[in-house]
Amino acid sequence: MVLSPGPATLRDVVALLYRADWTALSLSATLRTWTDHGLRTRMRGTRPPGAPDDQDEPEQPVTETSKQVLVAPGGKFRISNTADPGLVSVVCDGESAWSIFAGRPEDGPPRMTRGPARGPGSGLDDMLRPASLLSQYTLDLAGTEQAGGRPAYHLVARPRLSAARRLETSPDQLVVLVDAELGILLRREALFHRQPVERAELAEVRLDPPEAADPGQFQPPDLPAGEHAPLFGAAAMTGRPGDVVRAAAGAAATAMGFAVRHWPGPAAETVSAMPVSGAPMATEWLEPAGDDLVNLLYRTGMSPAAGTVEVHKWTDGGLLTHLISAARESVLPPALDGILGPDAVWAAVADRAQTTHQVVRLRLAADGRYRIDRPAGGRPSAAQTTASDGERQWLVRDGKATVRRFTPLERELACLADPAWLLAGYTLWAGGPAEVAGRRGFLVVADRDAAALELPSLSHAWLGSLATRVEAVVDPDIAVLLRVACFAGGDRPFLCFEMRDLVAGAPDAGAFEVPPGARSGQPLDGYGLPSPTETVKAAAGLGMAGAAALVGWLQKRPRGHPDGGRG
Repeated sequence: MVLSPGPATLRDVVALLYRADWTALSLSATLRTWTDHGLRTRMRGTRPPGAPDDQDEPEQPVTETSKQVLVAPGGKFRISNTADPGLVSVVCDGESAWSIFAGRPEDGPPRMTRGPARGPGSGLDDMLRPASLLSQYTLDLAGTEQAGGRPAYHLVARPRLSAARRLETSPDQLVVLVDAELGILLRREALFHRQPVERAELAEVRLDPPEAADPGQFQPPDLPAGEHAPLFGAAAMTGRPGDVVRAAAGAAATAMGFAVRHWPGPAAETVSAMPVSGAPMATEWLEPAGDDLVNLLYRTGMSPAAGTVEVHKWTDGGLLTHLISAARESVLPPALDGILGPDAVWAAVADRAQTTHQVVRLRLAADGRYRIDRPAGGRPSAAQTTASDGERQWLVRDGKATVRRFTPLERELACLADPAWLLAGYTLWAGGPAEVAGRRGFLVVADRDAAALELPSLSHAWLGSLATRVEAVVDPDIAVLLRVACFAGGDRPFLCFEMRDLVAGAPDAGAFEVPPGARSGQPLDGYGLPSPTETVKAAAGLGMAGAAALVGWLQKRPRGHPDGGRG
């Protein structure tokens, strides 16, 4: 798509960003980055902007880097030192990726690790995979300009509803330049409280450079190659401390497993069959998503979702337990086996798990206002009402209202009200007309990209993040998801949501007002959880009754983020 003489529309840019495919490109460029590490630390929650510096905290620097980038079709790439292109940091032949660590001279010769091809990383992902802008930000088109001799769209991006959980630990605004032909980002500047935190720029971009046609450019240097170390591998517990901790976990496993099998299920959850129970749809007869569907999911030109609806949620407990257990095994090191979930506990949960059905009443308006009403007699940790007036959140438990700082809408409900999360990391298919609870919509089938199979960051994850296939029905008038079914390689969904009795339009503003006489509560300073070692020692020493009490505590403790939000 070549930049047109006249001003482009946001619809054009949304489609361009979604369809940008770096694996089909052949180019070379210089990647320049700039980072204010002190401000980035404050952004991530260590200290609010404007707070006095801690005398014990060392001053953090501002750094600048420059790297040479070479990309070829098929997902091949090479990242090397600008001053000396022979010094390679990452290279990928499309199937495997090698990372080279030079270290200090006293550390000996360079080391190299090999792993599967996932993506360019090293600061390039945000530049070459711009679809993440669609899923996490609302975009304003500020015009067109030239960047390094290439035509570009100038965009201003702000966090959107379904990504609101990231507000306190991520930039509150981005300013980006999008290549009008390729769709990749030529410049990306992150701002936090109007101050620049990070900046990245692709300069001196050349298309179809001769060196990209040389397969040898994407082969690793002649160094011994090992496999990538597992995540958290540096935290492995060795020696007597590790033996003691693992022994304690084993001693607690039987008692905790017994307790899990015998604790009663929450009263608010009832057993019910999912509305979607069959195998995932075949995609042979589906059509790739067109620009109209992409813009519908992005909610281009639409005001924020508003209305009143009854949301039904079904969870296949047994299948979900196996999925989480598999994810746990893939990311936790062997040293933590039996600490963050003994195998006996997971097996016990799977044995007693069944499909549960929950119902909440959601009222939603603009400017961060929402209200969630749950049936009486629900989970001990859940409030009967959770609401926000856009500035404060208030909760009702046992007839008493408590006020605390503002917390965005729960992640899974936000993802129903804002389907843009489907635009990043998935290949979308259009499935034709569909109907849910009397409302007409369009079926959307989303297959997770092979290069995006890794779990998302915890600050942006929810249960649907485990899905490799999502089948959803989107309302064409107000662009909300009327139904979502999540699959993970099996022949039945492990999670399903459905909207019923949907009434579009802003609810009565009084529904969001803080009740008179509500008490002010202080936000949580942390998760309030002991270390894994302390938890296991307690379980091993308490015996059967103590393990049952510990499981009860795990069930009743606040879940989610320290600020009270849920993922």
